Amino acid sequence: MKWGAVTLPAWGVLLLVIASGAAGAVVGRMFPPFILDDGFWRQFLTSAGFGGTAAVVAAVIAYRAARRSAREAAHQATKDREERRAANRKEQWWARAEWALNQVATGDPRLGFDVLAALAESEWAEEHEADVIAAAAGDAVHADAVEDLDSRPGPGHNDHQRTEDPS
Repeated sequence: MKWGAVTLPAWGVLLLVIASGAAGAVVGRMFPPFILDDGFWRQFLTSAGFGGTAAVVAAVIAYRAARRSAREAAHQATKDREERRAANRKEQWWARAEWALNQVATGDPRLGFDVLAALAESEWAEEHEADVIAAAAGDAVHADAVEDLDSRPGPGHNDHQRTEDPS
């Protein structure tokens, strides 16, 4: 038998039962029996005073349970409100980042990079958001640079037209 963190063999369980019975017999002989059949107890337990006291005790228990439940509900509501607020702020942050990345890619790159720099300093920008912006902005800068290089005429450049080799 496993009892808490102690494992007892079968003979240990039997010894425990015998010792508990012996201790109960000794203690039971030391004190007189407690009988609620005495006249005082019978009158008190059936009186209006005891009923009123029991009602007050039950009301206090119910009040404490209701107060605790209300306090936990208020705490959870506050926590939910804060989580919704943070999610809304994060969503707004990403909408602004998307706008800035679109500006970098198709509109005014300087404005887009300025907004991205401001967003990177925002309290709502975490490590991963900064990494995503850096990667996306780097890709946009790289794409613009490649596009600029492709559009420049270089040595041997023939207006982007390839001539087939007649051989």
